Amino acid sequence: MRITPLVLLAALPLAACAAPAPNASPVETVTVTVTATPPANGQQKQQPADQPPAAKPAAKKVRLPKLVGLNGAIAQDKLEQLGLENVQFGSQDEEDKVVLLVTNWTVVKQSPKPGTRVGPKDLVVLTMTKEK
Repeated sequence: MRITPLVLLAALPLAACAAPAPNASPVETVTVTVTATPPANGQQKQQPADQPPAAKPAAKKVRLPKLVGLNGAIAQDKLEQLGLENVQFGSQDEEDKVVLLVTNWTVVKQSPKPGTRVGPKDLVVLTMTKEK
């Protein structure tokens, strides 16, 4: 019979409940309490426990730049610098249907259009080509 680690872990709590051996030595239990000390500069502000945490400010929207004609890696870098997190790359080519390495591609279309205000989590789609 093979005993897996999962079975052993399940049996450990049961072994702890067993009666102590007649010649067993008493076990000493040590409890350690750690108290956090606030920073010396007093900058950290504690919020009372009965209040919910303050809401985060709304994400800042940015204007989408014109990306058509740029190399895919440059376009991707510009969007990352703006803090945009939801960027998808698509192909318009018949033979190359999946964009694997953006440095090999050129942006031919973008959505939303340049000048549109977008937030960090808004979807931005760049349609690309490998053709020159």
